[in-house]
Amino acid sequence: MEFAEELRQKRKRAEEWVNGYTAAGVAAVVVVSPVPGAATPILCGIEATMCWNIGKQYRGDAWTMADAKAVAGLIGLAAFTGQIIALEAALLLGPFAPIGKAAIAGSIIKGMGKLIVRHFEVLAERAQ
Repeated sequence: MEFAEELRQKRKRAEEWVNGYTAAGVAAVVVVSPVPGAATPILCGIEATMCWNIGKQYRGDAWTMADAKAVAGLIGLAAFTGQIIALEAALLLGPFAPIGKAAIAGSIIKGMGKLIVRHFEVLAERAQ
């Protein structure tokens, strides 16, 4: 299989993981939204696991959860710190907090997933 086709298939599988984890994150945030600070650790776990699964698509069995946590932490802290703060501040929306927090969480996970996919594609292109 040629490189471009292999990369396309990996991207397709990775995007499926991103969509699934986005839905899971939104659902989790809706459930815990009344509890201040409860969403952040859940999202961190979801993001690290998403990164691990995406990394497996590109790196295979050599990819570890420790690697995933490092990449997820780096990408998450660099790109989404403001949104994470907004996620917790959404409690100020009163009765609309669950909706606001779910929307923010979904955008965080989706955006991070796209950055993780791009990270692996850049690495794959450099290695080729």
